[in-house]
Amino acid sequence: MPFIFGTFVSSFVGLLIALPLSLGTAVYLTELAPGWVRQPAISMIEMLAAIPSVVFGLWGMRVLVPWLQDGPYPLLEKYLVFCQYSAGRYPGGACCRPRSSSPL
Repeated sequence: MPFIFGTFVSSFVGLLIALPLSLGTAVYLTELAPGWVRQPAISMIEMLAAIPSVVFGLWGMRVLVPWLQDGPYPLLEKYLVFCQYSAGRYPGGACCRPRSSSPL
């Protein structure tokens, strides 16, 4: 049951972030942006939409999580000890922990 609740919570947080951002971007690009901004932005958005979400997840797991473990996480652990989300040492799970000093 906690996994189902966690799925709903993470989906809701994702919608809270993505919905205003995507609607704001769409309104800006269609109504307000000049042509020299509109065309490159639309092309970039279409290229990002063509990449499967699994690729973004793998990139996050192999590149972003190790960077966060060395950068912001120790600082957040130090100052946000009261927060339940900072309770674990490696928020990405065992699959994201660096096993050796190799870059990948």
